[in-house]
Amino acid sequence: MKRRMPTRQNIGTLCAVLGMVLSCPVTGWAQTPARAMVCMSVAGQAAHTLLVVPSGTVFALPAPRHGRHAPAVAGQALVTTETVTLTTDQPCMEADASSVLSHTRNWLVVPVKPVQGSIFHAVGRVSGNGLDTALRDEDDDFRAQMRAGKLSASPRGVLDDVIALQETDADLPQSDDTATGNTSQIERELTSDLPHASRP
Repeated sequence: MKRRMPTRQNIGTLCAVLGMVLSCPVTGWAQTPARAMVCMSVAGQAAHTLLVVPSGTVFALPAPRHGRHAPAVAGQALVTTETVTLTTDQPCMEADASSVLSHTRNWLVVPVKPVQGSIFHAVGRVSGNGLDTALRDEDDDFRAQMRAGKLSASPRGVLDDVIALQETDADLPQSDDTATGNTSQIERELTSDLPHASRP
């Protein structure tokens, strides 16, 4: 029986997840990984600040709002697939990246493409098949910078590889988390863009 070969998109995503973007062992599949520019705001930072932004960090672009009762417009997100270190002297660095697909969070624009003036903000990190926004197991500095809205990214090319999140409404931040400050301002803005089921 003829064996079915995986698609290039699947190969690229698999290699990225396994941390082998530059050494994928499949002959003929080598390609230049798509990149994103990851930046840390230096305003208000202490001198010689150093911040490690881990692989798997998700950056999202809120969908435009056209009134409270207008139909929800699809948003978009990207995820880094390599770790970068930012400093106040070098606050921006390029990182390999992929598009993120999430029906629950209304991130439906794939592949993500560069759009002039569009800035994606860090909202969490991929954990299993979902998004970890609490970041309780992450470095304190990384968590603080993300919650303060100081981490951003912008695609430097078409992010053809797509990583799909498998989440349900139960995985989204609850109102009590927001009330206790366990949800960042950026995250609250993003979840407010989610479509809500109408009640009878």
